[in-house]
Amino acid sequence: MSEVAVLNLIIVSLTSSILGVPLVLKRLSLLGAGLSHSALGGVAIAYLMGLSPLPTTLIYTLLMGILIYTLSSRGKVSGDAVIAVLFTSGVALGILVLGDHSHSEAHLSEAILGEPFKVSWYDLILSIFLLLLTLLFILRLRNHLTLLCFNEDLAVSYGIRVDMVAYSLLILSSLSIVLAVKVVGVLLASALFVIPAMTSLFLVSGFGRAVLLSSAVSLICTSAGVIITERTGFQPGGVVVFALLLMFMASFLFNQVRSRLQ
Repeated sequence: MSEVAVLNLIIVSLTSSILGVPLVLKRLSLLGAGLSHSALGGVAIAYLMGLSPLPTTLIYTLLMGILIYTLSSRGKVSGDAVIAVLFTSGVALGILVLGDHSHSEAHLSEAILGEPFKVSWYDLILSIFLLLLTLLFILRLRNHLTLLCFNEDLAVSYGIRVDMVAYSLLILSSLSIVLAVKVVGVLLASALFVIPAMTSLFLVSGFGRAVLLSSAVSLICTSAGVIITERTGFQPGGVVVFALLLMFMASFLFNQVRSRLQ
């Protein structure tokens, strides 16, 4: 992998792991899977209309994320149901458009498996910008996010603009999902969000500490995945996610042992 591709993979994984903590605490873990799979619809639209894939998919996924929160927050439709509908519609659109033409099979394969080796400086700059934006969001709204994740009613009583914070989290997550899809594909993108967050929450309590540990887990596993990829030639996305899974299982076992000893 080139230096640009390695840096991009590490930065995207780091951003995803940071945003994964509030998503998991807010019980929006399925959002990552829903948006990553619906992003396939954005890729299909870009191909069908002859547009640039990245910005088109960014806009499409962002709109899907806003739609999910808007419909589910009104209470008439559950969030899981909305995610399931958009999940399947995005996949169906992608298969319908990209799977029906022999010359578009490469686009479908790249969307499913990712294309980390085709990362450009433009992708890297966009990833760095999103990471900085995410860090600013977490640092400025840490207390708001903590209340929102653990007790939304209390957050409202304190005068916190819950919808604004939730929409901001959703927008950042949607953008990060698209960048994750670029490097690991639609099947594995959500793992970069959920697994580091779950691993950290097994080991520590508190929002801030969970974010820090989730970031550390992501950095360690992504770096290990890059090293293994260089030596074996395996697809980097699969190696990174497998490393994350091993870390998750180790944290789960450690948590079980610690609980029995206490």
